[in-house]
Amino acid sequence: VIAADFPDPDVILVGDIYYMITTTMFVFPGVTMLKSHDLVNWEYCSNAVPRFDYSPCYDLDSCDRYGHGQWATSIKYNDGKFYLLFITLNEGGFICSSAKAEGPWEIRKLPRGFYDPGLFFDDDGKIYVAHGYSKISITEIDKDFAAIGKDSLVFTGDIRNGIEGSHVYKINGYYYLYCTYGGLDGIQVALRSKNIFGPYEQK
Repeated sequence: VIAADFPDPDVILVGDIYYMITTTMFVFPGVTMLKSHDLVNWEYCSNAVPRFDYSPCYDLDSCDRYGHGQWATSIKYNDGKFYLLFITLNEGGFICSSAKAEGPWEIRKLPRGFYDPGLFFDDDGKIYVAHGYSKISITEIDKDFAAIGKDSLVFTGDIRNGIEGSHVYKINGYYYLYCTYGGLDGIQVALRSKNIFGPYEQK
C-alpha cells in the first residue's frame, strides 16, 4: 500500500485515525509518522526527530552511523499524548512525546535502552516495556520511563533464534506479545497470557 521503504511498522488507532510509525535508521529528518482513515491510503503526518544531535557521526563528522540509528519504534497514545519509544544500538533509548501527531515533538534520552521495545500502558496505570532478542523480557517502568526493578524473562524463542520486535496488546483480558522471528523470511507469532509476566503460549 506504500511504495516506500518503511520497515518495522507499528500502528495504532486514535479516534477514527490510524497512525503508523516506522524505522528510518540513519536518515533524518527521521521517525516518520503517517496517518490514514482506512489503512490503505496514507498521508504524511510528521517527522518526530528532525535532527539527531546525540553523536557527531550523524553529521558525518569523522565517523558515520550507516545501518544504525533509530530502530523499531513503538507508538502508543495515553492520556492525551502520543509516545514513541525507540533504541539506537550506539546511543541507547529515547522517548518522543507530543499532544499532536503533527508535533512539535519532544525527544528525551533515557537512562537505559530496551532492544526493539514494545511500550504498553496497562489499565491499572502501570507501564511496561517488552524487549529483547531471542529472549523476551518484560520490565515495569515509571512515568519517566525509567526501569522499576529487574527485567523479567517471560519467553525464550523455540522456533529458531532471533525472536524480536515485540508489540504489546491487551484484548479481552489477555496480554498479547506480537513478535517476529527476524530474517529474510521473518515469521510472525503471537504470544498470549492472562498475566503480563506470563507464562505465555505461542501461536
